[in-house]
Amino acid sequence: MSGLMEIIPSAQQIHRSYLVNPAQITGISGNTRKGTVQVNHINDDIPISPKHFLGIKKYLQNHP
Repeated sequence: MSGLMEIIPSAQQIHRSYLVNPAQITGISGNTRKGTVQVNHINDDIPISPKHFLGIKKYLQNHP
């Protein structure tokens, strides 16, 4: 995963298996134990790990 993050510097890891462009996140739901994010052009919710939940939530508050 770290190799991909070097290739795609705008990507943010939100879960062990998921990288997303934070600019494409349209919403976050749930809580730190069981959260999901909604991303442009993807119909399904993507899980977000407790480790990354608060960071993504803070990012969304600062970048409306």
